[in-house]
Amino acid sequence: MREVFRRLSPGAPYFPEGLVSIQSGPDSMIRHVWQTAAVCLAKEAAHPLKILEIGSWAGHSTLTWAEAVAKFERDGTVLCVDPWGRYLADADVAAGGAYQAMEAATDLDLIYGLFLHNIGFADKRVRVDHIRGRFNDVAPYLADGQFDIVYIDGSHYYPDVVHDIREARRLVRDGGLICGDDLEHQLHDVDAAFVLASLAKDYVRDTQGRGMHPGVTQAVAEAFGRVADYSGFWIVRREGGAFHEVGLHQAQVFIPSHLRDADKHAVYAWMKQSGLFG
Repeated sequence: MREVFRRLSPGAPYFPEGLVSIQSGPDSMIRHVWQTAAVCLAKEAAHPLKILEIGSWAGHSTLTWAEAVAKFERDGTVLCVDPWGRYLADADVAAGGAYQAMEAATDLDLIYGLFLHNIGFADKRVRVDHIRGRFNDVAPYLADGQFDIVYIDGSHYYPDVVHDIREARRLVRDGGLICGDDLEHQLHDVDAAFVLASLAKDYVRDTQGRGMHPGVTQAVAEAFGRVADYSGFWIVRREGGAFHEVGLHQAQVFIPSHLRDADKHAVYAWMKQSGLFG
């Protein structure tokens, strides 16, 4: 399968929308900029940077982590953990749309082949390793406090996010960062009863039409309370036994090279308009 993708896109990463290989929408692209900010903050460590990515799918965010480590002139590794297999609830798959496409992509092993193709374009100064398996099964084999950044973007169902956060707290070093994707709204900003009633679903819209991943909203609030949230990219820093909000606006950032040209232009326009960056 990797050979098929090599022939389809011989000189570049490949992110076909039909395989739901990237998240669409401007917020999703902007989150890549915040990833680079996180690496900038983590670069103060005196050792090669170690990043754990829980949930990699087609490798879109993986390439951002690798490029950011290399851009800030650091040696480092990115360890990806993903089953590249079924994880969606039957009710969500039955709803159709992107869920059915994702299920088909995993059943045919397309998405794993696509991931292998794409990480072949990661910066060669950065080592990208991967373990194929559920993080629940892999986590016990990972040593405490060994990662500078733990990024959580696997299953967004509540029990899985709770597990991933609990393990992330154990795996991140003191001074390191835990971050994640798809926190569209924090619990203090929405109807908490609605979120609790929706935890069996991956994604919902509330009575005001606001979309969210209820499992992420609930689990992050339970673990950390209010967190720093940048277009759905959330982040905290471990300091001793506590976790604190992290400001990213003073960090250096860049637009990752593997984003599509249209997305690069949209992100650049947003950066200029936001006034958050020098």
